[in-house]
This record gives sequence, structure tokens and C-alpha cells, in this order.
Amino acid sequence: KGSCMPQKTVSETAREKIYNVMAADMNPRGTFYGGRMLSIIDSEAGKVAALHAGMGCVTRGLDSMTFNAPVFDDETLVLRVSVNRAWRTSMEIGVKIHVIREEEELHVASAYLTFIAIDDRGNPAEVPELLPESDEEIRRYHQADVRRRHRLARN
Repeated sequence: KGSCMPQKTVSETAREKIYNVMAADMNPRGTFYGGRMLSIIDSEAGKVAALHAGMGCVTRGLDSMTFNAPVFDDETLVLRVSVNRAWRTSMEIGVKIHVIREEEELHVASAYLTFIAIDDRGNPAEVPELLPESDEEIRRYHQADVRRRHRLARN
């Protein structure tokens, strides 16, 4: 980037959130309402983006959201949220959601969101570079760049 911004590792800002599904989260079919899941995902991804940026961030977009399996009342969700890549003012945040079912974790949903760091005047602000460390983090780092190129080509 050529800036004086510090680097941050994925583990410095990654979060794990436990969410207990309640009757109020259910749709008429008796499964977790997709819109409610999107709201939780956006909120948790925003927290990770703000931790990485060190300032407030806004959602720029939702690149993809996949639902792999239904979620039912009284189940426990485990959301794992981390920065996949940081560019000048934007970041891709990955969210992977599991449900604990019969003492095993079942992957039920995934999402990729883009956030923009915003300064006190409401302008986009530079964010720290991301330093991926593990093979998995490096893979996600490169895949995020591919998704970004596709996003930019669509716009």
C-alpha cells in the first residue's frame, strides 16, 4: 500500500459469537428466519471490521450468502467472523455459521461482506493491512481478491 498503516493479523480481530435461537427467530415454516440471520451476520461482521479498522465502519455490500441447512428453535449457533482481506479503505469480512447438533458442528451458512472504514467527517479512511499467517488465512486472503475483482467488474 505504501502507507504508514500498521499491519494486523487475522487473529487480532477475529471473533466467535454464540447465539441461542429462540421462538421469535422462527419463520412460519418453523426454521430460523433468513432475514434475522442476515441481521446477526451484519452486526457481527461490523464489529470485526471496526476492530480491524480502529474506527466505525459501514456495510458496503453483501457479496454472497449461502444457507446450507435449516436451523431450528432452541439450537445454538456458533458464528466465526474474521477479516479475509483489507485494501485501502475497505475490508472483506467472512462469516461462517455452525449449529451444534448431536454434539457435532454442522456448517449451516456462510457470508462475505464488504465494509468501508469511515472517519469522523463521514469520509472513507485508510485501514491497517492484513497479515495472513496460516495456510487457511492465506487462501482466504487470495480468494477475497478474486471476489473483489468480480465485484468491481459488476459495478
